Amino acid sequence: MVAPGGRASKVPAQLNGVVPGGVESRLAWVREKPTISRYLAATRQLRLLTPPDWPRVRVAVLRNFTVEPIEAYTCVKGASAGIAVDVQIGGYDTAMRDSLITDSWLFDYQPDVVIIALSLENLAPTFFNRFLTLSAAQATEAAQQTASIIRQIVSAIRERTTATIAIHNFALPRHSLEGLAETRSMTSLTSRIRSLNQELVALASGMGNVFIVDFERMAERTPIDARNWLVARAPFTPLILEELSDVYARILRARAGRSRKVLVLDCDDTLWGGIIGEDHIGGIRLGEAYPGSAYVGLQEAALNLSKRGVLLALCSANNEADVDEVFDHHPSMVLRKSDISARRVNWIDKATNLRAIASDLNLGLDSLVFVDDDPHQCEMVRTLLPTVLVVQLPPEPSEYRAAIESLECFDAVGLTDEDRRRVELYRNEQAREVARQSASSLDEYYRSLEMTAEVGRIDEISATRIAQLTQKTNQFNLTTRRHTAEELVHLAGQPGVEILSIRVRDRFGDAGLVGVAILVPGAHADEAEIDTFLLSCRVLGRGVEDVLLYATAIQGKAMGYRCLRGTYVTTARNQAVATFYPDHGFSRHVEDDTSWSLVLGEADLAVPGWFATITLPSNMKIGAVTA
Repeated sequence: MVAPGGRASKVPAQLNGVVPGGVESRLAWVREKPTISRYLAATRQLRLLTPPDWPRVRVAVLRNFTVEPIEAYTCVKGASAGIAVDVQIGGYDTAMRDSLITDSWLFDYQPDVVIIALSLENLAPTFFNRFLTLSAAQATEAAQQTASIIRQIVSAIRERTTATIAIHNFALPRHSLEGLAETRSMTSLTSRIRSLNQELVALASGMGNVFIVDFERMAERTPIDARNWLVARAPFTPLILEELSDVYARILRARAGRSRKVLVLDCDDTLWGGIIGEDHIGGIRLGEAYPGSAYVGLQEAALNLSKRGVLLALCSANNEADVDEVFDHHPSMVLRKSDISARRVNWIDKATNLRAIASDLNLGLDSLVFVDDDPHQCEMVRTLLPTVLVVQLPPEPSEYRAAIESLECFDAVGLTDEDRRRVELYRNEQAREVARQSASSLDEYYRSLEMTAEVGRIDEISATRIAQLTQKTNQFNLTTRRHTAEELVHLAGQPGVEILSIRVRDRFGDAGLVGVAILVPGAHADEAEIDTFLLSCRVLGRGVEDVLLYATAIQGKAMGYRCLRGTYVTTARNQAVATFYPDHGFSRHVEDDTSWSLVLGEADLAVPGWFATITLPSNMKIGAVTA
């Protein structure tokens, strides 16, 4: 996977609303004058100001040149996203040793993210600096050795950690060694480095936790510091440090589950040029000719985001019939009503409408990105809803598409089937809501859904989605422990561990994999701890949690456990499940007032009668633990 290293966005900086005042003032001070010295000073201060409830991510850097300033930049960019970042930089040119020796600091550190930043000029100096002195066979061998070194490093890290890995690809030479002949050569230094970079992409493409940091593209736009490279092997200019740390921050946000989920669009002078209520469908600017083509471009960018799993919503001060006419009848509309998962088209203020959109989608306001051309509307939303990311479009419509495509807040560690089907899933949910409103009782409504539940054990196919749920689910999540797919696969192979998921279908469609329960050995031999118990907000209130808990208890008993222990870890978002365990017959644990226990076999866990079928896995672990 390639994490492109784009220039700093033209969108004004806006912080996640969880950033407290002291941290915010330090970050604003850095933005005011983003010098290396300010980054260094801010990093020291942030260590004292960081709230204890922020997710903490440990980053390790393996390098063969001077990268030290990147620590400060990464810590500051992480704080901007509400993430506490610890950075450990390995020794100069010790990447192979650090990743291969048994007692390496790298594995003692237990990093969440490993950055592999290697300079080709240091890694293969003859290949890079004296390329024309090599025969074709020697050049091929040097390139293969370079790729082999990186494969060995990645393999060793993956074997002993579950870290997300970010590999820098290689910068191209800034000048052609062979003059004009190089432009048509498949064996030039430029061509060979491009091929080497493609090998890195091929390496990453088969691994869900490996990304490519596109340093090739960065270096094309921004020259390195040639003098500092020669003096101290320190090539990074402040601009490169900014770009690199922006890419790192995207990986950190995705890893910590801090990515945004919804793009909320204004209509007039955003989806089309002009005011539909005044200009009517024939007078708005939308089509092949500029400036209408600029609005087509913005819609295309939004549609592409929706195919990555980003939900689209409308928030517009307009008559709904006028907006519907454009969507239904304008020949140049790219977006259709079926692409929109929520909409508020009325004359109510946009802050209120954004709250309603978040409620409709059962998401927090910190999941929303609001796009509008009006500076007054943007400022109002920034003031009233500080957790919403506001994107004020630039004055020139030709820059609209880039404003959307440059957004770096929607990244996910992996793309699942549920992501690709997200618009469909929310459309089905809206159909369920219509059915609920027409039913005479909740019981009648639930039975009319004809729900089926299928509980399964983790496998390579479901691991990515299960990890994604642990990273993104905040409301119905008893412990909010975050896991990667690699961590989960490794954990599932341990004695006494079981990882279950639940998939729900009904007459409106497949809701997908929506719940996770993780059992691990507890403090006592006959006790299983519920490490994780969570449910997607899409299926709240339908009894799915009861089915998952029932299956968890059955599995725990089959493995030889006599008792389940569940813990509730309170957060700002999960208070609705504070009484989940006592509500289901668990007793407060005598040793810990945040935990509850259930003796298996003494209390019957019930499942709702409205499920048409409930399927439990046939390959559950039987007798996996000893009493």
